[in-house]
Amino acid sequence: MRRLTRALLILLAIVFLFEAWLWRHLEPVVAWVVARLPLREVKERLAATIERLPPAATLVVFIVPVVLLFPIKLLGLWLLAQKQWFAAILTLVLSKLVGLGVTAFIFEVTRPKLMQLAWFHWLYEHVIVWLDWAHHLVDPI
Repeated sequence: MRRLTRALLILLAIVFLFEAWLWRHLEPVVAWVVARLPLREVKERLAATIERLPPAATLVVFIVPVVLLFPIKLLGLWLLAQKQWFAAILTLVLSKLVGLGVTAFIFEVTRPKLMQLAWFHWLYEHVIVWLDWAHHLVDPI
């Protein structure tokens, strides 16, 4: 039982580290893509709007990509149930990459406001601690 618990913790740590790795590597890619979009005025207005928002409203901006991508993830699960493996995996992987990349980009824009929320700051600090824990657990392996 102890081995199983350790194996599950290691698996959890690997998944957590993979998510963190994706986050770190997709954020600059998304920023590069957004910088190339010919929507400078829209991007500037969006940044100005976020700057004027209170922290709680900024949280809504941060959560929007998750909500918008949820139906696409459900589509991926439906495709799995229909045994359309390639389409399902492609849909799930693309929704994961796009969601994580966009969320990383939006987090960088909204981060100062989000950190003003005490519970969000507390959660962020704990995620950093969990990330360190995951590295400590997985790095020797």
